[in-house]
Amino acid sequence: AAGGGGSFACADKQGQIQFFDSPKGAAKAVPGHEGEIWQMVWSPDGRLLFSTGSDGMVRAWDHAAGTSKVIHKTQDAALGLAASPDSTRVAIGAAQGS
Repeated sequence: AAGGGGSFACADKQGQIQFFDSPKGAAKAVPGHEGEIWQMVWSPDGRLLFSTGSDGMVRAWDHAAGTSKVIHKTQDAALGLAASPDSTRVAIGAAQGS
């Protein structure tokens, strides 16, 4: 997933995200999910990356700080994800339609 300022991210099956800073060429791995990451989307302002995974968690990742936090936990797998245009809300679609 490509973010603002030339940064991009990729997920692995162990639940961490690797952040890459294109101008610096540096990579930073940040743990978070307990299992596979299924979807990632950057906030429109490029500040945060949101993700869903097989653990049912929705996480917000701050790549500049190298941190992530759970912002929502679904009863089942969270499959869909979209950030609002003003970067203040996230829409989540769960496997059971909630």
